[in-house]
Amino acid sequence: MKVCYVTHKPNLTGANRSLLDLLDGLDRDRYEPVVLVNRRGPLLAELKKRDIPYKYALIPPTLNSDNKVLDFLKRVLNSAPVNRLCVETVKLRLRQTNPDLVHNNSLLCSVGMQAARELKLPYLCHFRDFLWEDHHRKLLRPKRVHKLMDDADVCISISGTVKEKFQPFVTKEVVVIQDGIHTELYDLPLRPVLKSQTVNLLMAGRLHPGKGQLDAVKAVELARQKTDRDLRLHILGTVGDPAYAEELHEYVESRGLDYVSIEDFVNDLSALREACDIGLTCSYSEGLGRVTIENMLASLLVIASDSGGTLEIVEDGKNGIFYKTGDPADLADKILWALDHPDECMPIIEEGHRFAKETYDCRTYTAKVQELYEQVLNNH
Repeated sequence: MKVCYVTHKPNLTGANRSLLDLLDGLDRDRYEPVVLVNRRGPLLAELKKRDIPYKYALIPPTLNSDNKVLDFLKRVLNSAPVNRLCVETVKLRLRQTNPDLVHNNSLLCSVGMQAARELKLPYLCHFRDFLWEDHHRKLLRPKRVHKLMDDADVCISISGTVKEKFQPFVTKEVVVIQDGIHTELYDLPLRPVLKSQTVNLLMAGRLHPGKGQLDAVKAVELARQKTDRDLRLHILGTVGDPAYAEELHEYVESRGLDYVSIEDFVNDLSALREACDIGLTCSYSEGLGRVTIENMLASLLVIASDSGGTLEIVEDGKNGIFYKTGDPADLADKILWALDHPDECMPIIEEGHRFAKETYDCRTYTAKVQELYEQVLNNH
């Protein structure tokens, strides 16, 4: 069976990292993957490593922008004439690759869905984000995208909360399959944490208001005022919102917070995670929470916001600790509690490690997706 995967950006953020995990787990004796991308990017190097073919196609942006000039350009690229041109290029690639099934890695790949529908190919739509709640973005052509979603043979959601957002637009029942990851790549042994004078906190993810990095900075700033421990916050992430990234840097620099470092995201965080004690998830509405799972596997104490898909991963006081979303003072209090109760934190860390390892294994995830493929083809 040949499956064509359509992506909207050639980056290595959550959606494409999950796609790579899925591709790694595919039964290559049974499934032959090919990926459509819209331009060069780091994703291509990962596909080459895996000997997975890819082709270029015109895949326009489907979300608005806060920047007026960029928003205008996006609307032009999403206009009916340009959309038609893009659909035709995708149809050309689909004819060339001749897939049995088209898997759109995000609802943002609307031209992939439209091309598959016009060619009468079965297709899946994967819901990976809330859009407005997590990225403060809206669909430029919601009616068009909603119709394509509803016409999909299957819609997959990465969490129950994301399903709740999009189920009203889809007649068929949306299938929830939580992402799986290569647990062995993030698995770090249990070790004493929160014992040293210096305590390191890690926050990984795109620099974007919805990710809450500024809340983390303010929380650590508050916590340092109430403890003699040397708290250090490590923020890693590509720039998702330039204005927010500038605001974040300006806040840190203007207040002389030399204990906060902000650096570009790197693929392998193992060495840094092994040197850290606490993993933070401060998102206002995370679709699922891949970073949360990675932090659990790395045997860090997870402190996370009580919102979105994170609610389906973290059980407060059992495998992680919740704080009130958007409340730096409450986050500071939770950090201070952890500093004062390191022995009580160890069972939480141990349970988080066990839970993530048993629940989010990539092989289980891939098997569920492959089962859906078979069902779609049998019913088509």
